[in-house]
Amino acid sequence: MIDTDALNRQPLGTLMLHHVWANLRILAACQQLSADHFDATLPGTFGTIRTTLAHLVESEYGYLRLLGLPASLPTTGPVDQLTLDQLEVLLTQSGAQLVDLAQSGASAAAYAVTAHGTTWQVPLGFLLAQVVNHATEHRTNITTIMSSLGIDAPETSPWMYFLALHAAPGSAP
Repeated sequence: MIDTDALNRQPLGTLMLHHVWANLRILAACQQLSADHFDATLPGTFGTIRTTLAHLVESEYGYLRLLGLPASLPTTGPVDQLTLDQLEVLLTQSGAQLVDLAQSGASAAAYAVTAHGTTWQVPLGFLLAQVVNHATEHRTNITTIMSSLGIDAPETSPWMYFLALHAAPGSAP
């Protein structure tokens, strides 16, 4: 049974739990792609599915570093050459750190972010919103490419996450 009281007490934690679930749901769908599909792209998207996933992983680790968390990518080669299993490990690890931070109640913290030549003190909530928005945009790029190829793309909305949490064992939204 889902502890909805705990989810209500930790809305940022719930947001980050959805974020991790959605990332991993996309990776699971990508496991079924052929090599040609994995290297497919469309105008208006970030790039190929492969390069978009690599960008997603690299960005997650960049956000963790920005937040002062340990976040070095344990790879010596290009991230876009990692296997989906390796990307899953990296997104699971970065996701766990983001969930822990969101659930820690560190809401008073502000982080120095330099953009366009100016350094800003940015509250945690804004940075987590950026993490979620960035990943959502790129997950949408991936599902758009998949759909254009005639492949059923996974639904990763918060509603689907809610349904997944409340699904009977053995059923799957």
